[in-house]
Amino acid sequence: MNYLLDIKYACRLLAKSPVFSLLTTVVLAGGLAVSIFSYSFLHTFVFSDLPIDEGHSVVKLQATEQGYDRMFDAVDFAEIRPGISTLSEFGMYYSTSVLLDINGQSQSHSVTFTEWNMFQFSRTQPIKGRAFRSDDSSPSSEKVAVISYAMWQSKFLGKQDIIDSFVKVDGKTTRIIGVMPEGYGFPVASRFWLPIQQPLFTTQKRDQVYVDIYARINPSTSEQMANNELSRLAKNTYNARRQNSEVAIDDIYITTFQAAQTNGADGIIVFTILNIVTGFIFLLAAINVGNLLLARMNERAKEISIRVALGAPQKRLIVQMMWESIIICVTGGIIALLLSGWALQQINQFWINMDLADGLAYWWHWGLDINTILVTIIFIIIAIIMTGVLPALHVTSGDFNATLRGGTRGAASSKGNRVTRVLLTTEITVVTVLMYLGIISSFFANQLINLDIGLNTTNILSAQVQLTPERYNAQTTRNAFYRTITSKLQQQNSITDVVVTASFGKNTFMQQGVSYQLEQDKPQAVIRSISENINFTGVEIIEGRYIDTRDQITTMPVVMISKSVADTFWREGSAIGKQLKISDEVEGEKTWATIVGIVSDRVEGTPISDPKNLMTLYRPLTQLDSNNVNIEYKFVGAEPQARSLIYEILYTVDSEIKLTALKSMEELLAMLRDLTHSATQLFLKCGLFALALGVTGIYGLTANSITQRQHEIGIRRALGANDSNIVRWLIKLGANPLIKGLGIGLVLSTLLSIVTWQLIALDVYLYFISAVIVMLIIIASVSSAIYVPARKAIQLEPSETLRCED
Repeated sequence: MNYLLDIKYACRLLAKSPVFSLLTTVVLAGGLAVSIFSYSFLHTFVFSDLPIDEGHSVVKLQATEQGYDRMFDAVDFAEIRPGISTLSEFGMYYSTSVLLDINGQSQSHSVTFTEWNMFQFSRTQPIKGRAFRSDDSSPSSEKVAVISYAMWQSKFLGKQDIIDSFVKVDGKTTRIIGVMPEGYGFPVASRFWLPIQQPLFTTQKRDQVYVDIYARINPSTSEQMANNELSRLAKNTYNARRQNSEVAIDDIYITTFQAAQTNGADGIIVFTILNIVTGFIFLLAAINVGNLLLARMNERAKEISIRVALGAPQKRLIVQMMWESIIICVTGGIIALLLSGWALQQINQFWINMDLADGLAYWWHWGLDINTILVTIIFIIIAIIMTGVLPALHVTSGDFNATLRGGTRGAASSKGNRVTRVLLTTEITVVTVLMYLGIISSFFANQLINLDIGLNTTNILSAQVQLTPERYNAQTTRNAFYRTITSKLQQQNSITDVVVTASFGKNTFMQQGVSYQLEQDKPQAVIRSISENINFTGVEIIEGRYIDTRDQITTMPVVMISKSVADTFWREGSAIGKQLKISDEVEGEKTWATIVGIVSDRVEGTPISDPKNLMTLYRPLTQLDSNNVNIEYKFVGAEPQARSLIYEILYTVDSEIKLTALKSMEELLAMLRDLTHSATQLFLKCGLFALALGVTGIYGLTANSITQRQHEIGIRRALGANDSNIVRWLIKLGANPLIKGLGIGLVLSTLLSIVTWQLIALDVYLYFISAVIVMLIIIASVSSAIYVPARKAIQLEPSETLRCED
């Protein structure tokens, strides 16, 4: 019954101050909404469960080579699989692009080739038709496919007689035998499944098909046990190859599909950093509301002291004062949950509008779930503690005798002033960190959006092709293929330029006449091979000539270098005519190549993490070739027709060759920039929101502190202090938490910069500029928040401040 009376009393207090009640509820709801949305979005992104039965036991096998993750050679894994006892229900799969002809309309589409048991593995059956059977993998069996619900609805308009209808996959007639349930896309984002042919496992030829592996960990097996067994198998299987200097896997381990999709530890780091950022905003909101409620409680200090004098227990007083906080927090929490739910639904629509929905992991679906609701409850409890319990404990632990003797000025103890200073320091620290991150992300977005990658991306497509060693085991046959495909593309009216390229990644090289004691002393550059003139890609000649058709396997070895290489290693005089030697790992023969051209730089790292990597060496494809090449071509007219053209020409040249990827650099860069811009806007708005919360909170804390010092201000003025002296004294009091908060905030910001150094690449001076901008904004904002209530305080007559009790 007492609790019911306390609730009614709290409701009456809130109803008496509607502006105060609305303000505190909105501030808290804003802080909670940002934190709930961020947590739910990132938790789904990094930690969401696979939406299949027994999803907790599903693992993905990952191979590593020289510290980098890589796929498995299909034949190699078929050899390893019998020795694995800690895992079961293995299956291979790989994704590639095919030319899909539906009702006479052809377009490139990503498909997943998988073992026949995949649908049984995922404990999911088609809603129409059937799943794959073991005999579907036989080369003599009819070509069959299973499609997703989304493809059924979008490409086939949901027609009911979809089963036993036909499509053409790379020119081969294929029967559709099943439609999977809505939302299903195992293993990651599949929309079209084809069975892997059985000879893939029985052939003795390696390096033809690379696959990923799914499996289930046995119930009695720990992750460590499985990893130990896999590491032992990798060592035993690949040790002989490693001794012969052949390419070999270093290790094998298990991970989850979710972790693999978000780069494991990197995803967790991002999850942690972003939740810390939004947690700071929640902290600001809670501090502000707690400060406002503390001020209200201080106003009632004399009433509380009288009740204590009359015998009211401290516990009852604390609970009674907490009900205001509970009502505000619960109401704000409900509003925040509804706002977060709406924002999460908008995320789903955002991916659709960006044409990214088909490429997302199928378990990424954002919305309110039990986990989000539980986290919201936890946030509300934390808010109640910060805005209700702590202020109530502070008020009820004061000197009630002093309060009864001196009014509210008796409550303005040194302890109360310490609390105010701590809160001020905390607010300034949080605002500093958030503003710093907002400014850094703005610089980063501006750098990415305006980044000149050194390439022309307009109307250029890049098709990645893998030549099988069995059919193209000699350099002469590979060169013949390059010439044929180039010639056929150049004969098309819609194709203006073609070049075949191969990339060997970043490797070391040596300058002639320079000795290197250690391997790490050798310079590094990205090694590329090109078939001919690459001017149309945006790489322009600066000095000398391009690599062209005169550079053949029988002619003098030549190399073309980027401007950054020339400026770094041949600063005095021209590099033309000088010689260099590429790493033996790339070019086995002791070949010294003569520099014949210097070309403009291109960004060789990712635009996000390594935009300053401009070192490139170009060799003729006829002299340094590869089975994995990119066919880059410039087109005029419609892009869909240009995409279809490469499939048709490849099929006529060699029907067994598969395109592993077909992409437009212009499209990828635009998508990357749009996503970066959206993320930056989020950071910047969070920073501005935090600044607004911080300034209002600092103003409230300062005003409350000055109100508690009204009596002291009156005494100082009565003793002869003028207005400017009083204002300087009050600003000096606020300078201490300002300096501490700004210092701590900048230290934390520096630590965050170090942690995120590998994720974003900015010039060092931009970090210093960001710190200076933050300092100026914080100093100006905090000084204004202190100055305004200080000016108001000195406008009162000394006699009024000496009589002031509350």
